Amino acid sequence: MKEVNKDLVKKFGKGKKQAIKYGGRAVVYIRVSTKDQEAGFSPEVQKDICYRWADIHEYQVVKCYEGEYESAKSHNRKRFQEMLGFIMDKRNRIDAVVVYNISRFTRAGMKS
Repeated sequence: MKEVNKDLVKKFGKGKKQAIKYGGRAVVYIRVSTKDQEAGFSPEVQKDICYRWADIHEYQVVKCYEGEYESAKSHNRKRFQEMLGFIMDKRNRIDAVVVYNISRFTRAGMKS
């Protein structure tokens, strides 16, 4: 598996905000950090909402990554690392990562 530049992850969410682009190729990332969270952030709920959002915004979901019981603070998230490697491969032409909530993706750049 290709090693992911951790500095790219740290920069996520920082910088200039842009309008939502319509259309393109996307991946969906779903994460539950603990068994207790499944009640509010179940993988099924996250997946349903992400796919609906992608459909409304005319994105073709080409892959879905589900990282159950992985902390957003860890750089060792197996499914997350797989997703980043897939996105960074220019042949896959990914325009967007769709997540239920930014907290499902990362804690980097978020206020505590």
